[in-house]
Amino acid sequence: MEEDVVSTPEGQADDLDAIITGAMNGGSDGVEDEPSESTGRDERGRFKASDEADGTEEAPEEDPAGTGADTSEGDDQEQEEETRAGQIDLPADWPDELKAKVAALPVEAQAAVVETTKGFQADYTRKTMAIAEERKRYEQLEQVFAPHRNSFRQAGITEAQAVQGLLAAEAALNRDPKAAITHLAQHYGVDLSQQAEGGENPAHNPELSMLRNELTQVKGQLSQFEAEKQQRHVQDLTGRIETFATAKDASGNILHPHFDAVRNVMSTLLSSGQVQDLEKAYEQAVWLDPGVRQRMLADAEAKTKAEEDRKRKESLDKARRAGSGPRGSSPNTKTMPDDLDGIITHSMKMHGF
Repeated sequence: MEEDVVSTPEGQADDLDAIITGAMNGGSDGVEDEPSESTGRDERGRFKASDEADGTEEAPEEDPAGTGADTSEGDDQEQEEETRAGQIDLPADWPDELKAKVAALPVEAQAAVVETTKGFQADYTRKTMAIAEERKRYEQLEQVFAPHRNSFRQAGITEAQAVQGLLAAEAALNRDPKAAITHLAQHYGVDLSQQAEGGENPAHNPELSMLRNELTQVKGQLSQFEAEKQQRHVQDLTGRIETFATAKDASGNILHPHFDAVRNVMSTLLSSGQVQDLEKAYEQAVWLDPGVRQRMLADAEAKTKAEEDRKRKESLDKARRAGSGPRGSSPNTKTMPDDLDGIITHSMKMHGF
C-alpha cells in the first residue's frame, strides 16, 4: 500500500529547537564552538559523566515521514489478495455473513452456488414483474367496476355475476338479435310495440345502446386479461424449459443430454397429465424412445466396462508388484508376464507349486 511521504511539522519543530538552543549557547549559526558549563555539569554543578555529557546514548530513530508507521497494512492487503486468488467474484448485494460462508467453499462449489442463486433471482424477478403487470390489469378492471358497484349491491349480484350476465346477453344478441332484444326489452320493462308506433327504432334505444357499450368494454377488458395471462404462462413455461435444458452439474456436464431428442415426447406426457414436472417427464421420455434408450444402455455398459478394466488393471499391477523380487536377487529371474493367468502361473512356480 503506497503512502504519501510528507515532511511532518514535528520534524521541522525539532530542527528549529536545535538551532535556537545552539544560538543561546553561544553560536550564531546553531553550532557550539566549545563546551559550556550548561552542557558539562549537572544541576548541582558537578561534572557529568562523559557519555552523559557527550550524549552518546542515542534515542530510537524516528521516522519523520511516517513511511514505516504501520507495515501490517501492506501485509494485510497481500494476504487478502492471496485469499481472493482462490475465490470468484460474489454478488455485491449479498450479506457479509453469506459471502463469508460461500468464500469458505471450494471454487467449484462457489460457482455452483452463484449460478443457482442467479437462477433463483431471475425467477423471482420474473414473478415480481408478472405480479406488477397483473396488478395493473386488476386496477383497469377496478376502474370499470367501481361506478356500478352500488347497482350490483342493489340488484343483489356480485361482479362476476354481472359480467356473466353481460356476456350472456352479448352471446344472445350475436346468436339471435331479435329474440335477444325482445327478451331484454321485457326484462327492462320496455314496450317495443309502443316504440314501433312512435317511429323509434328499438335498435337505437339509449338504454340498450349503453348496455351494449358497457358489455363491449368489459368483454374487451376480459379478452385482453385472458390473452396476457396466457402469454405470461407461455413465457414462464418457456423459461423453465430453457433452464431445464441447459442445467449442468458441479463438473460442468449437461444434466439432460437427450432433451432435444425427447422434447416432443415430454410435451405429450405433460399435456396429457401423466406427469406433473419436467424431471419425471424427461425420465419417462428417454425410456420410451427406443433410440435414446439404446444409447443410454450403451453408455451405461461402456461406463461399467471402463470401471471393470480399471479395477482389473489395478489387480494386475498389484500382482506384478507382489510377484517381482528385489533387483538382481535371482540370476534366473524372467520377465513378469502381462496377463493375469501368466502372473498366477509365474507366482506358483516361484513358490514351488
